[in-house]
Amino acid sequence: MLYSLPDGKQIDLSKVSEIGSIRDLGHDPSSIDASLIAFNVRLKNGIVIKVSKQYHYNDWVQAKKELDVIYHQLKNSYDEFKETHKQK
Repeated sequence: MLYSLPDGKQIDLSKVSEIGSIRDLGHDPSSIDASLIAFNVRLKNGIVIKVSKQYHYNDWVQAKKELDVIYHQLKNSYDEFKETHKQK
């Protein structure tokens, strides 16, 4: 089952091994004044997909809320997928 992230990336839920917690990664090296907040999705083949939001320091709360929504939607979809595809 494919899950689509807001940026258009798709994650095959059958290949997910772990969804990490949300973390503030600090300063974004690709920007002068922005920081990153993110979580990782680890696949069974070892590939890690970083799901992130860039934010300015005074917009941290909004970025965290937006990333929380994405995280919980993905986590709920993954948990539902695992429940419906349990090995018997």
